[in-house]
Amino acid sequence: TDRERSRAVVLHDLYRRRYAVTSGRKFGGDFLVYPGDPLVFHAWYVVRVMGCHDDDDVDQMGCGEYRQDVGIGCEELLGFSRIASSVKKVAVMATVVGERVDYMSLQWSGLT
Repeated sequence: TDRERSRAVVLHDLYRRRYAVTSGRKFGGDFLVYPGDPLVFHAWYVVRVMGCHDDDDVDQMGCGEYRQDVGIGCEELLGFSRIASSVKKVAVMATVVGERVDYMSLQWSGLT
């Protein structure tokens, strides 16, 4: 399926960047991403794969028409980022564009 393909592309990209990766299901994501051995380090990121679109849909500015299943609702986005924040991790959304992966991070900060 497109979802499995997107997850495989993101997983390959994270490995290529030399991160260690485990399941992120427990924290509402697809992957937990570590800077090294998970037995030694805590995860830095919770990554959620949002979807993909084809390179054919990408215009000259790098933007394209995303498919409907790429989006995320406000409540779901807030929930994902709050869970990640509560376990001291950065919420990361990954979108696959052809064979390229785009990442966007969300991190809560305290307001005083």
